[in-house]
Amino acid sequence: MAWKAWICGVLVGAGNLCGVVPAWGQAYCALRDPVTMIYEAYPSADSYRSITKTVGVDDRRAIGEKLPFTIHFDELGRHTLYVALEDGKPIGLVHVRSERGRYGLTEIAWSLGLDMTIQDVRIQRTRDAEMRRTLDGSLRERLRGHTIESLQDQLPAAESVEHADVIRRSAAKTLVVTDHVWRDDLRPYQAIVMAESQWPDMRLDLQPMEVDQGAITEDSGLQKPIIAWRVRSADENDLGVLAWSAWSLDERSADIWWFFKEDGSLQHVDLRRVRGDDVRSAFNQNHAGQKSSDACATAVGVATNEMSNAVAPRLGY
Repeated sequence: MAWKAWICGVLVGAGNLCGVVPAWGQAYCALRDPVTMIYEAYPSADSYRSITKTVGVDDRRAIGEKLPFTIHFDELGRHTLYVALEDGKPIGLVHVRSERGRYGLTEIAWSLGLDMTIQDVRIQRTRDAEMRRTLDGSLRERLRGHTIESLQDQLPAAESVEHADVIRRSAAKTLVVTDHVWRDDLRPYQAIVMAESQWPDMRLDLQPMEVDQGAITEDSGLQKPIIAWRVRSADENDLGVLAWSAWSLDERSADIWWFFKEDGSLQHVDLRRVRGDDVRSAFNQNHAGQKSSDACATAVGVATNEMSNAVAPRLGY
């Protein structure tokens, strides 16, 4: 089954807009003109998909643990995330957040990369002319490329009503909400991007693949579930396996993309959201090309061995 057909089956069809939140407030969580806004943000896009989810009280609590402020109760409800596509491939996201201002709500449309970086920002609707003037080219440029981690030092106090501070808080909330609420929905799209980075200039077919979750122990720091895809070329040649896992040990953590060859050996790892100065080098060192081993291993070696043990049996090794 080609990945285009499979991926579209995972998502809600294009054009799905937000529902109405409880009677005390209306959440403007959708693009008023999706076609115009998406294609302005991503000129090379030729289509898009929308994913509508409910942001609930539990999500609000989780978001409050990551930020020095949280979303308001009237921001709960049904919200829509848009995925811009070019030739069926994901190239970016658009998420609208509403912020309260002196003259009512300001609707801010954020363009995000699949890696949860800010690509751009636009005002969709506001009655506050100063808000539009504040979001000038300079502020937009300063926000581009930021992740939630790199924004932490710039986050303003929750009570600040300065226009630039409102925009920065909106940026932080958008990144955290998108990642927390839509993380599972976006994983297949991210897998496509990661696979194409490893096997460039090839038409790929990604098929979900079960792994041996029982091979993963608490000692490794790997968190279940492990998610994996079998990667084949368009002419059905097996290329290998792409797997994703979250890893956390003591104060260190990372999201890890694992690339395995068809013989079960580890070819490459790509770490994202890394916390800990030595984590990236530890995972990249001394493991590429190796298969599972029962020999003495570091903590990172244990994680690598368990990932190999989870994947290799499904490849016949």
